Amino acid sequence: MAGKTDQYGQPIGLPSGLYQGAPIPPNDSKDLATHAYHTAINALNNQQEETLDYYGMGAGGRIDPNNMYGQRQLLERNQGTQLNSLVNAQQQAGLVGMQGSQGLGRQQRNTALFAQGQETAQLLKDFQDRLASIRLGKAEAKWQKGKDETSGTLQAIMNAISAGAFTPAAPPGS
Repeated sequence: MAGKTDQYGQPIGLPSGLYQGAPIPPNDSKDLATHAYHTAINALNNQQEETLDYYGMGAGGRIDPNNMYGQRQLLERNQGTQLNSLVNAQQQAGLVGMQGSQGLGRQQRNTALFAQGQETAQLLKDFQDRLASIRLGKAEAKWQKGKDETSGTLQAIMNAISAGAFTPAAPPGS
């Protein structure tokens, strides 16, 4: 039996996936790719949690009422203080009844509210951009995992071909 070979040049009687009596080295690239993927996803999940905490947001994109120091909470607190300061300054200047009047008091309040709306919009845009970056990172990690697994399988096949031990019915790493 030592001299007989099959259609692929493999010795007859040698189990598929074996060459020269030893198993083809396992395709570690799949395990390594999976480990790298999970490591990247864990880091991105941590980054996402830190981002939510930093911006003062909870699950589902809602404002976290227990986070007093999130950027959203600080912004709203500062905006409230600005409006109170404006009301006080207007009252000291004799511009009372700011809420209902159509005069200078109302114009200053509307200008302040418009500026605050821009600040809030910018903060939320920054928040969404950070989350989008994290989502992109997760998609890239998944793509890289697939690429690494495919590259590893191809490399194992090339190594088996170079060693003259490739059996198409059972490629290495399967």
